[in-house]
Amino acid sequence: MNDATAEEAYAASVEGVCALVDHVLREATGETPPDTAPDTELLLSGLLDSLTIMKIVAVVESAYGVALAERAIVAANFRTPQALWRAIHTAAGSAGSADGPVGFVGGRG
Repeated sequence: MNDATAEEAYAASVEGVCALVDHVLREATGETPPDTAPDTELLLSGLLDSLTIMKIVAVVESAYGVALAERAIVAANFRTPQALWRAIHTAAGSAGSADGPVGFVGGRG
C-alpha cells in the first residue's frame, strides 16, 4: 500500500485509526504488533510511550490534515483507538474554525 492509499484508509473509520496505530508500532519496534481493536488499551497495555505518541501525532496530522495542538496531546486522547478517532473526528469537523473545540487547531490544506 503506498502512502497516499494508506492515508485514505486511515481516514475512513476507527478501524483506519487501528491500522494507523499498528503501522506506527510496526515501524517503531520492527515487530508486528497484535491486531489493534477500537477498544484496545494503548496506554495501560504499554503499547504506547511518549515517542510513539509523537510519531502517531505526525502520522495523524499527515493522514487527516488536522494539526493537534499541544494541549490536545493528552492521555485521554490516546487511551484507545476509539478515543483517538473521536479526537481526530472532532478536530476535522472544526478545521478552519477559529472557535473550534479546545485543544485543536484548524486543518491544513
